[in-house]
Amino acid sequence: MNYSAGMVSQVFAFVETKQTAELMAAGMSKDEIKDRVIGENLYQLRNETRLRRTFNYVYNRLSSLPDGAVELLVKVDNENAKLLTLIAIMNTDKLFFEFVYDVYRGKVILGEKTIEDRDINGFFDDKAAQSEEVAGWSESGIKKLKNCYMKNLADAGLIESTKTRVIRHALVNYRIEELLHSNGMDAYINAVKGV
Repeated sequence: MNYSAGMVSQVFAFVETKQTAELMAAGMSKDEIKDRVIGENLYQLRNETRLRRTFNYVYNRLSSLPDGAVELLVKVDNENAKLLTLIAIMNTDKLFFEFVYDVYRGKVILGEKTIEDRDINGFFDDKAAQSEEVAGWSESGIKKLKNCYMKNLADAGLIESTKTRVIRHALVNYRIEELLHSNGMDAYINAVKGV
């Protein structure tokens, strides 16, 4: 998977993810779900182009998860459903996965209380030094991406807010841990638990 800045046009979309997961868990096909999302404006978006784009990335995120994860997302409490949503995002965006693993996990391991600008900037500086692709991104594009990453962490409950960036520790449901562990996704558990 290549590095991508595509996340700047994608939101966390928890409500949409949960709605889509419920339809997937009910056995509906991608086309059936898409028809329902668009036909009934299930996501309640004003623009059909945005509706289609949101459906595509939400569905791709959910489809990237191992068997049983979508059903689990529907059954667990909202805090854990948000963690599974974050893991789905990490699973479809290599750079974001590395950010959570390196920056968030690193801060938790060190017992630090907040994510600072220097942590975020240091991560992107390192990636720009390692990747011509990241090095070629505009400063404004990287700034948007940084904001997006913080918003995702806040929406998932891993930080209190995008302003304070105070770290919160995730309490991961044991069924999620078992599922990810049995599918070779321990790095994802470690990233969100900070171990």
